[in-house]
Amino acid sequence: MPEKMKRIHLGEGVFISDTETVGIFDIEKTSTRSDTKNYLRGLGRNAVTITYDMPKSFLVTTDKTYISKLATAVLARKFIP
Repeated sequence: MPEKMKRIHLGEGVFISDTETVGIFDIEKTSTRSDTKNYLRGLGRNAVTITYDMPKSFLVTTDKTYISKLATAVLARKFIP
């Protein structure tokens, strides 16, 4: 029997499927690297900001990057079957 697709709630009513998720990253820990800074700066229209508060994480999918106020541990727990 095929496994059910899971989806993750990023906050503010935004959901994405686990099949399109590439990775969940802590913005504070990873943005100290120049390649991550360049990646985040170069996102343009491929970035979706879900918060106006201080961002804590970014989630990369196959076509967009989501900037979230939720911590990576919280996002990882939010996978919903």
